[in-house]
Amino acid sequence: MTMNRITALLICAGMFMFGLNTFAKDKTDPNHENHFKQLDPIETEDYRIEFSDVHAQMSFCLAKLTITNKTNDYLFFYTNEVVFKINDKEYSPKKKLVIIEPKESTKKTLKVVSESENLHVEEFSMEIKGINRVATNVEGVATEKFQIPANKNSFDAGGFNINITDSKQTTKVTDAKFTCTYNGENVGIFDPSKLIITTEKGEWANDNSKSKEVIMLKGDKKKFNATFHIEGRILDMQFATMHIDWKDTFKESTIDSLENQNVSFEFDPGMTAGKNK
Repeated sequence: MTMNRITALLICAGMFMFGLNTFAKDKTDPNHENHFKQLDPIETEDYRIEFSDVHAQMSFCLAKLTITNKTNDYLFFYTNEVVFKINDKEYSPKKKLVIIEPKESTKKTLKVVSESENLHVEEFSMEIKGINRVATNVEGVATEKFQIPANKNSFDAGGFNINITDSKQTTKVTDAKFTCTYNGENVGIFDPSKLIITTEKGEWANDNSKSKEVIMLKGDKKKFNATFHIEGRILDMQFATMHIDWKDTFKESTIDSLENQNVSFEFDPGMTAGKNK
């Protein structure tokens, strides 16, 4: 290899290293990120929490969580109850209610910010609070049957208020439209697929039987239909008096807090170097 070729290769190598140093973020750069070692998941009989992309800059610190609900109940996660403990001070994310359905997973980024304190740290801890369980295996609210054609416009069932907004009866089809409002202090569980209609000829399920169970908090409203098809040879619904039996359409449950968890994060120099190139 000629001297000129060796010189050219050395110059190129030098320029490459200069480029790496030029574009790598300095620790004093406000956008420099400290990254943290991967933690093992937290596992309880109720849930599993996995952590990813935990990092900090001068103005913020964040962690991405994947929470898996292992139960047949709902999990309520109030993000503002989580506490980041950084340099002997405590910070909490903005308030948000995350509802995790039975046997499902959800991803949530927890982020704390500060305009006055430097959060660009190499270690911190987190207290995970605000995870609650809402049981679904509860008794339905005892509810009076509702006459079709309607003889009143509204009624209450526990913390629920139900208003009929429209109704149509023909020989083969009956369709009633309702609005359900939850005014209770706990958690409403509403499932219109449970209701049936009773007649002198028997009972029939709601044709909207694929409706999904809905969680309702105070002030929430939900519109729904109760629709029934009965062959005319069995019953002419246009002239029949029928009753909706609500069964377990309306249920109320409580929010029960689960045990808090504590984790600590340690600086990962290799990942930090790689992320700041």
